[in-house]
Amino acid sequence: MADSHSSHVDSTHDEGGHEPISVGVRGVVISMISLGVLIVFTLFLASFLIEQPVPDAIETETPAPNWDTSSVPPSPRVTPEQAKMYREMLAAQKKQLAETVMVDRTNNIARIPLDRAMQLLESEGLEAFEQLTGSASGNDSNSENEESEN
Repeated sequence: MADSHSSHVDSTHDEGGHEPISVGVRGVVISMISLGVLIVFTLFLASFLIEQPVPDAIETETPAPNWDTSSVPPSPRVTPEQAKMYREMLAAQKKQLAETVMVDRTNNIARIPLDRAMQLLESEGLEAFEQLTGSASGNDSNSENEESEN
């Protein structure tokens, strides 16, 4: 019985009789046609869906909510006197920034406008400020003064 089974070999199977030796052309052609039909159907469906208008969700007008205006805080109330005081304060600050004033005559400390300070720095360099502090860092003059006092 084993001899009759081993002697009979089908041409579509390999020697063990388990796997087909070749793939049929008919199956490949049917698969390709099916895939083509599926692609064409998908494209037609997509074009149909794209051409359809999208329903607007806000077609119906909703009434505006009835806000309770009594709970809304009032706008800030600035009196004319407060506005005048504010303008005067700004004018005083601008004047203070624009004036040259000696703040401390004993230590030669002056308040000068920023534009003037930048002009001095540009024309004279850091040497102008080193004369006031005694050194570039300002710490050397303090240590020299402390040593001379001792």
